Amino acid sequence: MIARTFDRVHDVAKLIGCNTRNVEYRWSIFDRHLQRIPKGSPVLDFGAGSLRESHELTTMGFNVTAVDRDSATLQSYHADYVWSREPEIVASEDLASLRGRKFSLITAFDVFEHLHDPAVLLSQMRELLSDGGVIFCTVPNRRSLYEIAFRINWKLGLAMGRTFPEGEPHIQFKSPKEWRSFFELCGFKVIEHEMAIGVFVNSWAALIDIPTGLLRKLLRKFNMKPGNIANALAGPRVMATLDAIDRRTQFSSLYGWNLFVLEG
Repeated sequence: MIARTFDRVHDVAKLIGCNTRNVEYRWSIFDRHLQRIPKGSPVLDFGAGSLRESHELTTMGFNVTAVDRDSATLQSYHADYVWSREPEIVASEDLASLRGRKFSLITAFDVFEHLHDPAVLLSQMRELLSDGGVIFCTVPNRRSLYEIAFRINWKLGLAMGRTFPEGEPHIQFKSPKEWRSFFELCGFKVIEHEMAIGVFVNSWAALIDIPTGLLRKLLRKFNMKPGNIANALAGPRVMATLDAIDRRTQFSSLYGWNLFVLEG
């Protein structure tokens, strides 16, 4: 059976937003920069996952090369879409096989936090960017409650000898300022940087989700599903209220995601 860990087939492409924490987030940071890339240009979607962004980019008229580690998983996701033009699908953990080619855009959504040495990948990406080319990427904020929990879980797991699936856990934890400095040290210019997923929404979701996950086995003994509790305490109405509070406050440095546009 093919594992489909990061299934986003039915979500919107991260080029325009995401549906998470029972909130429909939308942004324009990437779309604005897409407008200056000619249709038909070569685009690289690295860490393509469920091919959600690859499908959106082909629909927009770009020639897409989608890269991720497992060929069978990529082909499984490929079958879920109707393609206006076929993407090139490459199963690889890095970009060595694409050396010598040039791309006007490289996307790397939720990628760098999973890598032991993201600087190596960024160096490869820089070589593949055409003149004036850009990278769109999203990375988490280590100050968010989810990331704090992920880091504790990862550290405890390592201390106890647990083996994590390759590429699954978050192993890079940086603040917005630290991510910006990291990209600049790797030779990129930060063209634009925004934050998304508000602190109140994100923190409340984590406070419900994390304990629910820890108590899953206990809840099953009482025929209670964790999802029922999450829906009751963090349903659309509750999260819409928290989202409205987020939009009226100035705590963006604590938001859950960084959205970056980089130029080589």
